[in-house]
Amino acid sequence: MHPDLGPAPPAPSAATWDWRVDSDRVAFSAAWHALLGDTKADTTEPLHAWLGRVHPDDVSALTTALDKHLAGDTTEFVCEHRLRSTQGPFHWVLARGVAERAADGTAVRLAGTLAELPERNRTDPLVGLPSLFALRAHMERLAVASQRDPAKRYALLLVDVDKFGAVNALLGHDGGDVLLREALKRVARCLREGDLVARIGAHSSGDTSGVALPPLGGDECTVALSNLTDARDAQRVAARIHDALAAPFPIAGHRLFVSASIGIAVNSAAHDSTEDLIRDAYSALVRAQARGPAETQVFDDSARASASEFMEFASDLSAAIQEDQFEMWFQPTVDLGDGSIVRAEGLLRWRHPARGLLRPNIFVPLLDDTGTIVPLGWKTIAEACRALAGWREAAPHAHGVRLSVNLLARQFLSPDLVPRLTDAVAVAGLHPGDLELEVSELEAVTHFDRMVEVSQSLRTAEFKLALDDFGMGLATIEHIRGLAVHTLKIDRAYIGGGHQQGGSSAIVQYAVELAAILGIDVVAEGVETPTELDLLKRLGCPMGQGFLFSRAVAAAEFLNLLKLDASAKGADWWAGPQPQSARRRRGSDTAAPGAQA
Repeated sequence: MHPDLGPAPPAPSAATWDWRVDSDRVAFSAAWHALLGDTKADTTEPLHAWLGRVHPDDVSALTTALDKHLAGDTTEFVCEHRLRSTQGPFHWVLARGVAERAADGTAVRLAGTLAELPERNRTDPLVGLPSLFALRAHMERLAVASQRDPAKRYALLLVDVDKFGAVNALLGHDGGDVLLREALKRVARCLREGDLVARIGAHSSGDTSGVALPPLGGDECTVALSNLTDARDAQRVAARIHDALAAPFPIAGHRLFVSASIGIAVNSAAHDSTEDLIRDAYSALVRAQARGPAETQVFDDSARASASEFMEFASDLSAAIQEDQFEMWFQPTVDLGDGSIVRAEGLLRWRHPARGLLRPNIFVPLLDDTGTIVPLGWKTIAEACRALAGWREAAPHAHGVRLSVNLLARQFLSPDLVPRLTDAVAVAGLHPGDLELEVSELEAVTHFDRMVEVSQSLRTAEFKLALDDFGMGLATIEHIRGLAVHTLKIDRAYIGGGHQQGGSSAIVQYAVELAAILGIDVVAEGVETPTELDLLKRLGCPMGQGFLFSRAVAAAEFLNLLKLDASAKGADWWAGPQPQSARRRRGSDTAAPGAQA
């Protein structure tokens, strides 16, 4: 908006418009049409000929500016907005006009000009995507909309082609430019109406903001997403981008297979500018790249920790592993038919000597970034197997209980995974079928081709596999069958927090019916209330896990839960007295995806 600019008479060749307010007819000059790529002469058309071209995100601002001027609240109508050109792309324009009024002040005519905004329409010369300038303008509008309605979340994705420097060296700059151009076209096709993809790798060219940005390499692009519910919506778009890039690129006689790493930052009160979001997305991107190619990472509280705190935890890791400061805690999975405990999910905890019991989202990214998650994982899996063996010795009722542990992709794809697991169960006196490995739906789909071979080896060895955080709509029947999945674990997002109707219930029902068709198990995670439990029973879900039954507890306390279950003899054992430590609510004991070993 430019309310400080006074009205100016149009030049003879200006793009003009003249609206007769009472007739809904607008006279558009030939220059108005030419600005949008048309070759029409002067025309008179309905107002919709203008409004129908307006970008959906700009309609509200335009109509509000019109209404205020027609009502006499402003001396001039001024509005920056985007119009769709005849060729398809949107262009930023500035509309200005002044109303002609009747004696009683009623607006009867509104006439003015339309001008292009060259700075906002500046695009990257290589791929034709919007520039950093356009990205800032777009993000400012999203920020204003979110301030008006905090439910309107938005996010910024930073997408970086993996190993592009090596590919560029192989193909030469011309071939590298072709690859980058085609890759970013695929990214753009993954977006929804109202989203924006911009290339900011060469942001220094023409950027006079003076704001420091992260050290980008030139092959990155940013994706601005609007109208999000939470970070999961952004993760779905990221998954589509990964999928779009999976097909080969025919470049210079080669069929190239490339991938991209993606960092995601969702808006919060800590973000005062577009640059803040870019920096946080960059931090997440660096962490994603440290985990390997084709990874996605959402910026979270652990990434926001100060550099000194981060380094402190990093320096403490070696001592923590040597001194066995990491512990396995366990959360029960319950048969919703008879109320018995049927599984125990192992969850990793760090008992820091100075900071107490630390939540996984603080230290698991460090473990993953440094690679120590793999050797630590073998120790904690062995510990969990020993715990199950101990429960079975102390409580005959525990012989039907299966153990489950979560693995990150780095762990799952370790070349010695099967021998390590085989040794762990053998030493504890267990059968491989007593151990179920959980991988998230997102990671399973992202690394599907590599995980298929591993899953076949696991199946041959008689270990079981569960698909965790299920419900994002990424995994198909082919994925589930290809990985020989034995259990679907429905993400807690579709169970609690008031998600009891509509799409969430449909997702639960779909998972239950899909599991029945495939002859596999299904577990609902995040069950907190009797209402949620009743809903799951009505939908036919056979098993549940969550704070309604118990939070994660130490191995000795889990044995007490097993004994309590046995003494209940089919009754709802969790409804009786329990230790207070097993009764905390959602959010007090959360574990980040992949936080388990």
